Amino acid sequence: QSATPTPGFVHTGQAMASQLKKRNMAQYVAIWMVLQCALTNLATAQLLRRGPPWRNLLSLRTALCTDTMCSRDCKTYHTPINECYNGSNLFPGDESWGEFDIMDVVNGEVLELRAAFGEGAEDQSSFSRWFFATKDGTCGGDPTDGFDDLTLGECVGPFGAPRPWGVFSIEG
Repeated sequence: QSATPTPGFVHTGQAMASQLKKRNMAQYVAIWMVLQCALTNLATAQLLRRGPPWRNLLSLRTALCTDTMCSRDCKTYHTPINECYNGSNLFPGDESWGEFDIMDVVNGEVLELRAAFGEGAEDQSSFSRWFFATKDGTCGGDPTDGFDDLTLGECVGPFGAPRPWGVFSIEG
């Protein structure tokens, strides 16, 4: 009496070995996919903790000037974007900077424009500059004052002596 073959299963030693290899390969592929997902999630979590890729690569270039056209007696500064800083600590003895902490907030869309299309792509976009009561570069508490809509690429002001007008751009 001959055994009825099981559909989809060949009853030879070589075929059995081949099917075991296929099953093992499927298990390996499944394990590999799970590991890939886990590693991708881990990498994403690390990127989110570190911030976007342009962080620490770009800065806010500020040219402060004495005239309304931002063309005379200008002084240029580079400050962090989306991070707290203290201008008097970064530029000691420079009377253009006050004693309080500052945070210049540029939204991600503006930075993505800059990253995708290069310098000047962000012109006509805006950023916010917030001032805090702290003096140690921590920006503790709520902002005490600020400008909500400073245009990039245009001469804006007045801010205050000795160079009341300024033009801002993103560099890096």
